[in-house]
This record gives sequence, C-alpha cells and structure tokens, in this order.
Amino acid sequence: LRQLTRSGRTSPTRFAVLFIDLDNFKRINDSLGHDVGDELLVSVAASLTKILRNQDIVARLGGDEFTMIVDNLDHTHVAAKVASRVIEAVGEIRDLKGHSLIVTPSIGISIFPDDGHSGEELLKNADCAMYESKKRGKSNYHFYTETMNMDALTRLDLETALRKAIDQNDIHLHYQPKVNLATGDIGGAEVLARWTLNEQFISPETFISIAEEAGLIKKLGEQILRKACLQYQYWVEKGLAKGRIAINLSAHQFEDEALVDTVERILQETGLSADYLELEITESMVVNETQKAIEQMHQLRKLGITLAIDDFGTGYSSLSYLKEFPVNTLKIDRCFINDMLNTDRNRNIVELIVNMAHTLSMNVVAEGVETIEQAKAIKLMNAEEIQGYLFSKPIPAEEFEQLLAKAPNLNEKLKRS
Repeated sequence: LRQLTRSGRTSPTRFAVLFIDLDNFKRINDSLGHDVGDELLVSVAASLTKILRNQDIVARLGGDEFTMIVDNLDHTHVAAKVASRVIEAVGEIRDLKGHSLIVTPSIGISIFPDDGHSGEELLKNADCAMYESKKRGKSNYHFYTETMNMDALTRLDLETALRKAIDQNDIHLHYQPKVNLATGDIGGAEVLARWTLNEQFISPETFISIAEEAGLIKKLGEQILRKACLQYQYWVEKGLAKGRIAINLSAHQFEDEALVDTVERILQETGLSADYLELEITESMVVNETQKAIEQMHQLRKLGITLAIDDFGTGYSSLSYLKEFPVNTLKIDRCFINDMLNTDRNRNIVELIVNMAHTLSMNVVAEGVETIEQAKAIKLMNAEEIQGYLFSKPIPAEEFEQLLAKAPNLNEKLKRS
C-alpha cells in the first residue's frame, strides 16, 4: 500500500482497498474450536486467492480480517464487482473436520486518492466502511463515501438491466438523415442506439461503455448491425432509401478479428448490398497498432462497404497515417461546427479540414448543423453532406420512413431564408 500510494502521487493511478471481515467467526471459533477456525481461515484464504486478477493483492491482517488491493481501477464499480465475487466465493458451503459451514463476509471499500493518501488512512476508512456494511445486514459491501456507494450500485444495476435488454432485443434504433448539399435531398442516415429503462432515457455514452466493460458489446454490436441492415433493406426495396446507412463501431468491435466475417454474414442474412453500408470509426481507435488497424480497414473495404472517420479533430490526428487509411469520409465533429461562425479562425479551421479531406479524396460530412447560417457556410466550402437538428433530430424508424416519403428539400429551405 505504501508503495502504491507513493507512485500514485506522481501518476493518475487509482486503486481500491477492500477490508474483509468474516461474519460470526468468533461464534464458530468458540463453538467448534480453534482447529476448525484455523481450517476455515485457510479455506477462505484459498477462495480469495482464486478470484484474484493478476494485478491484485490479498493479505490476512490478523484474526478473521483480510484485505485486498484492486489495482488499475478505471471505474469504482469495478471494485464493487470484485466485492461481489468475494461475497460469492467466501459464502460457499465448506466441509471442515466433519462440519458443514457457511461463513459470510462484510466488506468495506476505500478508493485512492479519493478516500486517503496513505496506506494507513485507506485501511482505516475501509475498516470504517466495513462496519457500516455490518450494520446494514452483513454479507454485503459498502463504500467509504456514500456517493461512490450509490454510483457503484447504480452502475451494477444498469449492467444487469442492460444484459436483460440485449437478451430481449430491447435496444431500439433511431435514424438521423444526412443531407446532400448539392441536391438538398436526404442522402443517407446514421443509426443511433437508444435505451429506455423504467421510462428513463439512458445515454448511449453510458450504456455503450457498460457494454464494453461487461463483455456485452459484441452481442450488442451485432444486434444493432443486423437490425439496421434489415430496416434499410426494407426501405431500399420500397424505393425510399438513397445513399448509405452509417453505423458506429466501438473500439472493441473494431479490434475483433471476426469483425469482417460478422459484417459479411449479416449482409448476406439481411440481403443488404454492401454498397448501402458505411461503418464509422474514430481516430482514437486506430492510434494503437496502426498497421493492424489499416489492414482491418482494407479487409472491410474489400467487402464493398465504405468507411468514415467519426468526430474528426477531437482525437489523436496523424496526417502521416491518415493518408494511408482506406477511408471514404471524414465527419467533422459538432464542436467545430458550433463555433465556426464565432471567429474567422474557427471558420478557417473547418474550411481547412474540408480542403484537406478533398485533397485526400475523401468526402466530408459536417455534424451538428443547427442553423441556416452554418449550413450556408458549409455549403460554400463545398462539403458534401450535413447532419444535424436543422434538418432533423434522430427519430424512430416509423417517423424516418415518413420523412423519406415526404422527401423534404434543404436547398428550398436555404433559398427561403
């Protein structure tokens, strides 16, 4: 702990300390004898060791008190998941010296650096949280900070609910049109996943990150891809759809070696031609193992689909790699569009991105266009498409089909203004 807290002062390291106390251990010791009690401690120690991750540490402080360090903590709910595994592992029935025993743990959790900057302080606060856990009924865990406790519980509840929603196919899709600036017509759409839990909207940023951490993203990604391709093929057959349907890939999906086979299989199953599909990736997804990422992109392009870089300009940009990417489209992030009319400098940045994309033989989509003035400025820069609330917010499939049937024209709106 001292070593970790020292290194944590010079780096953004976060870790959790779990203080584990066995419930009613004294009663077992007193009624069955110290030999049984000692065997029980050895058995519990073995159970704790089995559930350790490589970077974690477990120790026995004394008596029936154990501690665990959960290192490299990205989110506090990871500590809660480890605590849940401890409760499950320790709570197994144990046959010791002719006795069948069940022992449960009460666990307190403190987080570095939020709950202390020294090992002593973290242990003390985790110990304090453990007593709160005992007060709440034992066989439980509790964070030292009530806010963290609620956040972790909420996150775990969301993970359980999301797993159920994916199993029941309850993630719904909305569609936001992309508008061709040359013709003013709808030139395709982007798919956006939506989830409502108990009539409350859960943001995609929240549930996508949970899906990635919980190992659900592959199943969810396939589900979204299949559903979107089926829907778009229906619109193609009705003669309503023009252009491509754009679907976002998460980093976990993009790194999956089976991605190309999965995309090819879903296109075959749904009947959608690859000409109608565009997959969106972000700059940050291709920073690590760039050559491997480029090869993955080439394999996807061989299927006949197109690729777009989403949120361009917000992540790590390397022009030396960008010119190597077999990408068809750059999507300018909304943060640039929001500010483009505030100053000449901001406007010049957007124009620079458009010109650079055209130099690299890429099309440009401007995201987050909300005003007539923004649309006119982007059209003057010769960008190909815009996307944003000026034309339409993301809407369910039924409403999007009605929009396709009405075929509103953006250029007529621009002329009237």
